[in-house]
Amino acid sequence: MWKNRLTFVPLLLVILLSLTAGPALAAPVKAVNPQFTSAVLSLKQGTTLDLKTKLRASAKVTYVFASSNAKTASVSSAGIVTGVAAGKAAITATVSQKGYSGKASVVIQVTAPAAAGGSTASASAKPVVYKDPALLDADIRTGLKTLFKKDYSKLTAEEAAQQAKLLNIDRQQLLAGLQAIIVKGEPSWSAAMVQDFAVHNLEGNIKEIAALFTKSEGDEWGQRAALELLKVFKSDKALQAFGNLLLTSSDANLRYSLAYLVSTFKGDPAALSFLINAVLKETDDKAWGNEAAALIAVAGTDKDTIDTVILTSGQFSAEKKEQFAGFLGYSDPSREALLQAWKTALNANLQSPVDALRDASTTLLNALKKFPLYRN
Repeated sequence: MWKNRLTFVPLLLVILLSLTAGPALAAPVKAVNPQFTSAVLSLKQGTTLDLKTKLRASAKVTYVFASSNAKTASVSSAGIVTGVAAGKAAITATVSQKGYSGKASVVIQVTAPAAAGGSTASASAKPVVYKDPALLDADIRTGLKTLFKKDYSKLTAEEAAQQAKLLNIDRQQLLAGLQAIIVKGEPSWSAAMVQDFAVHNLEGNIKEIAALFTKSEGDEWGQRAALELLKVFKSDKALQAFGNLLLTSSDANLRYSLAYLVSTFKGDPAALSFLINAVLKETDDKAWGNEAAALIAVAGTDKDTIDTVILTSGQFSAEKKEQFAGFLGYSDPSREALLQAWKTALNANLQSPVDALRDASTTLLNALKKFPLYRN
């Protein structure tokens, strides 16, 4: 009897100790900040690419991969992406290794294979170089008036001839001539005619138009005219050109303007990637401000995208974090839904198990307390 009691007492102590010890503390989650080597990767239809070779992180970890559009680009669990059909898809790599966290996205641009026999476009004649600026201006204006608001799939013989004549002008002369027409502003619809022609014919010359902007340094009207030419391009190809220029141009004023152009591609993962890469390497304060503000516009109200931007803000200097908070601090009716989404996301992240996300959200909220929307 006593022997049984002696056995029971230690057993009871063990049970009591286990009950009072409480749950074991979870190991902290470490953010590894994965990033793809490029915001956009090109892939030909029917070919594959190992995305793991394009990922960089602060620690070697495992990932799970997901595609936003498997009909365009599918991805295996091992990170092998396949170009299925021409188009664009976002691939997200999420850290799956226990004890680590992080997420990165890349846009896969799938291009169709070239048709057998190559291009069917006829070779253009030797470019025409004008010696008389007045004649150049007159010929460009005649062509613009003829083609203004026309259906390019149904051009008459005369309209097609005018299009060919304009496109056969030395390209630098043509672009400079179009810029000059916008600057002159006579008649008042001149800019609209130039933009209409540009959007149908000059998307392949975005880099050259951007060079006009840089060449016009010190000429406010010249730079405005170049920007008016650039802003009409809204395609994926245009975004790719804008993003590449944003990351490579040495002209801070051009980068400032390009950030605005990229910000018009709201919700586009490629636009977000370009801006994140730009803002983390930017050295000019003015350009940095526009890039950072553009991040907010592109992220919109999507929680996952907002979190990506919040994590990015965690890498800013203390001064830049305050400045970034300021972009979220001012409110107007047109931004009500956006700001409410950010406020909800920031508060929810205070309970996040991801240290980097929780810390970045806390820092932003502390900086935002001076603004009425966030005081409570």
